[in-house]
Amino acid sequence: MKQSKYISQRIVASAPDLPSGIGSHIRPANVAIIAGTTFVLLSLLAMTGAIPAMVSSVCLMAAALLIRWNSGQFAGRLASMIGVATIILTSVANDARLIDMISIGAVLLASAEWMGSLRRSFEAEKAAADFDALTGAVSNYAVRRILNSELIQARQGTRQIALLFLDLDNFKSVNDLEGHAAGDALLKSLVARISEVIGASNIIARLGGDEFLILLKDVDGQGDIQLTGLELGRTVSCVRPGLTASIGGLVIDRDSKQELDSILSEADSLMYAVKRSGKASLKIAGYDATELVLAA
Repeated sequence: MKQSKYISQRIVASAPDLPSGIGSHIRPANVAIIAGTTFVLLSLLAMTGAIPAMVSSVCLMAAALLIRWNSGQFAGRLASMIGVATIILTSVANDARLIDMISIGAVLLASAEWMGSLRRSFEAEKAAADFDALTGAVSNYAVRRILNSELIQARQGTRQIALLFLDLDNFKSVNDLEGHAAGDALLKSLVARISEVIGASNIIARLGGDEFLILLKDVDGQGDIQLTGLELGRTVSCVRPGLTASIGGLVIDRDSKQELDSILSEADSLMYAVKRSGKASLKIAGYDATELVLAA
């Protein structure tokens, strides 16, 4: 689905880097470039005998492992193989003990494969944390990173973004009367339909239970949010006739000075204000407490 691909790209762009071995403040791509440059220089020094064979081999192994960790699988394996070949050639050129150099090469290959496996494990765990296991929506953990990035962009530019907190009305009755399997199926269907409604450039995240956060980018004020609210209301009713939602929303632009936690708290409060006032409506902050009935 286009939505999932776009969300994945946004999460990767806003996510902190995986451990690089040099420092978490250095991007893996930069570490790979630095290690690759060092790798080439060490290879040249080793082949010319400018540094002892044993020292060059150990340094080559360290550089190759950094490349293996901080680059793609093909580039990492290629660096490891070149490292092994260079280590063996160095031993021959410098009359070093071949058995020692072969041992170092074997350690390099084994370590490189282990590091590759470890990195894939990190990436799999990170991907699992970025998406809600049940619905496929963005997770609470990941959406905060995306929101921080979007807030910075909104405050530096001229565009507006909107946050909508959506909570299903009387969803508990579905679980109580039909079972949790029916409730889970409803939530999965709802996320899929809302993803289609809001488009691939916008985001839906599951905050927990039947509560969702929807990020709309490049909105044109109240009118855009109202239209989206009506579409969301219809979508909820299409997923299950008679089901409604309470939505609290606010617009953020370059003049917004609130921190993320304050923004999320306000949107949450607006949604619960709708709940208290009769449900099935949309309330937007900053527009004279505009309220739009969403009931089908």
